Parts: sequence; C-alpha cells; structure tokens
Amino acid sequence: MKIYVKTLLKAVMLTLLGLTLVACGKSNIAPDAILGGPSQNGVVVLSIDYPRGQTGPFILRFKNIESGAFGATEVIKAGASTTWEMALKKYDFKADDSYGELKVVAFEPGIYKLVSWTVGTVEPNDVQDYRFHVEGGKITYLGNAFFKQKNIFSRSEANNPLAITVHTDKSERDIKALSEKYPNLDLNHLTSLAPKNAENGFFKPEQDLEITIPVINAIAN
Repeated sequence: MKIYVKTLLKAVMLTLLGLTLVACGKSNIAPDAILGGPSQNGVVVLSIDYPRGQTGPFILRFKNIESGAFGATEVIKAGASTTWEMALKKYDFKADDSYGELKVVAFEPGIYKLVSWTVGTVEPNDVQDYRFHVEGGKITYLGNAFFKQKNIFSRSEANNPLAITVHTDKSERDIKALSEKYPNLDLNHLTSLAPKNAENGFFKPEQDLEITIPVINAIAN
C-alpha cells in the first residue's frame, strides 16, 4: 500500500512539473525597453496566430547551437495551457476568425536552431532545419507562425492533418504593432528574416505528425 501511494504521488508530481514546464514561455520585454550594445541581448520578434476558440498552447523551441549540448532552449509560447489562462489572455491582433499575439523577447547573441514545435499535444517527429542569427543590440523579425489544431472528434476532419502550420511574412502588420507597443526600440536596427517561401520557413510542406504526452516532452526538454 505504501509503495502504491508513493508511486501515485510521484506520478502526480511529475504531471504537475510537466504541465508547469509546458506552460512556461519567455516573457515579452518591458514596453519601455531600449536596445543595448553589441555585447547585450538581442530582441527576437515573432507573431503567432491561431483560430478563435482554440487554446493550444502553441509553442516554438529554439536552441542556441553555439552554447553547446547543455545550453538552454528558448521557448516562445502563445495560446494557453488552461481555460483560466485563456480567459485572462490579451490579444495583439483580432480578426473575424482568429487571434494573434506579438512576441517580443530577449535572446542572448548566437546562432539558433528550431528544435521542436507543439500545437496542443501534437508535434512533428522531425523539424525543418531552420536557423537564424541573433546579434546583440539588434532586432530580428522572424515573421508570423499560424497554427491550427485538428478537431479529433469531428468526422469532417477525419482525413485532415493533425495540425495545420504556416510560416509567412506579416511584417507590415507586425512592425506597425511593434513600433506602437515599444516606442523606444530603434527599428533602424531591425533585420527581417521572414520567409519568402515554405522551404525557408519553420515548417516542412508535409509533416509527419504524432500526438504526444506533454509531461514526457516537458521533462525531455
């Protein structure tokens, strides 16, 4: 009995830890932030859109490949992990059928590689070899990521992919919002890496997707 209780408690603790780690993402920089010098952090800008009524979470994970095997993985997250979190969510963009969030986060200088992405409990078995360079004291715009979860209970979507993902350039909308929300950032130091076509984006044209268990992924990452 004691062994069973200990095992159950351990499972509960791991679940809570996993949910906590899945929920975490880098916070946006302060609205009055200014760019530092070349030895300081750079700023990465990315917008994430998703259909109204979907919570996600929608997550992209990037690793600084210059920091070695044990370097930290930077997580950019939109959407919500719980209904309560979704109720408190503030959106930067609203359309008739979608919401959008502008992520403006600090990254240490270096070369980053996309290591995984998640839509709810769906993620690819392998990812596009997408890399980008972050320079200290400069802004790097990565474009817009659109995520849509498949309704696994809908017969009409039975033959659709588990998730729809698109990486595009929405710089006209996003940079306008960036200048309004962060008036102290010098946009003369902005470099756009928004994709010109699908081959240069986050997502492969045809992804081999699977449903995953968030706790296992969280601990592995």
